[in-house]
Amino acid sequence: MRFNRLRLPITSLFLGLCIVFGWAYYYGFDQGNVSKTAAVSGIIREAHHPLFWDALAFRRALVAAEKVPEREDVMGVIVPHHLLASHMIGETLAHVDPQGIERVVLLGPNHYEGGEDSVLTSLRDWETPRGLVEVEIDWIETLLDRFGDIKIDEEVARTEHSMGGLMPYIAHFFPDSKIVPIILSMRGKEEELKGLAMLLAEMDDGHTLYVASVDFSHYLTKEIADERDKATKILIENERRADIMDLNSEYMDSPASIYLLLTISKFLGGKPPVLVRQDNSGRIMGDPYGETTSYLTYIIPSIESNY
Repeated sequence: MRFNRLRLPITSLFLGLCIVFGWAYYYGFDQGNVSKTAAVSGIIREAHHPLFWDALAFRRALVAAEKVPEREDVMGVIVPHHLLASHMIGETLAHVDPQGIERVVLLGPNHYEGGEDSVLTSLRDWETPRGLVEVEIDWIETLLDRFGDIKIDEEVARTEHSMGGLMPYIAHFFPDSKIVPIILSMRGKEEELKGLAMLLAEMDDGHTLYVASVDFSHYLTKEIADERDKATKILIENERRADIMDLNSEYMDSPASIYLLLTISKFLGGKPPVLVRQDNSGRIMGDPYGETTSYLTYIIPSIESNY
């Protein structure tokens, strides 16, 4: 009798564990394609771990991506890194035709102003639940050799969510691409960024996607944030790069990333940015009167695009 009484709770516990592990596997915690280190070209090197994975957010992104009717010839995009807006990440990246994209140059803010230099990068790969994202070593070595203002800082790269938060999405939407992470301080100067843009454009071989990982208005009510976003959209869509560099966190968290993206586009002959969607955390969360973060997503069609 005692055995029969124990059988039910033990069986229930076993079934519960099966459900939990099955759920985790379904939502992307399968680490089968991820290793503690990355073996590339016969060299073993350490990789960054996935600190910012949100399985439910990723599922929302995939659902949004399925609604995009067709893909475009796109050279650049602007997407958020706040995963509350993951549906906007998925929707925007789904506009991009992945055929022929060999690398993604990821531009984003240095949120905590770590490190001593205004432009930072990483030589480590990124582990993600969607597979390993390898760094484009040749490009990074060229940047280090020819652009004196960029430095390696693995600790900043490891903890910067404008980088790590987007890596699973890059792994999924562009599985054959490598990554060139560029982390930009608010201390960066316009001439410095212009020089970096010129070098990146010179290195470009037509197989690169530029992604600006940027959240927009911070810490304002939705009503005020909408006004700031209205002004920001005018600047982006008219490519007023110098004016963008004068903005602060009431408008965006990385003017440098937007400036750099638009300057690269200018050098490569990209078309004007096209707004995909505007949203705000206050609307998403149903609290428009507290402090909010706003989101704008754009695609920049390439010169060959019919968009």
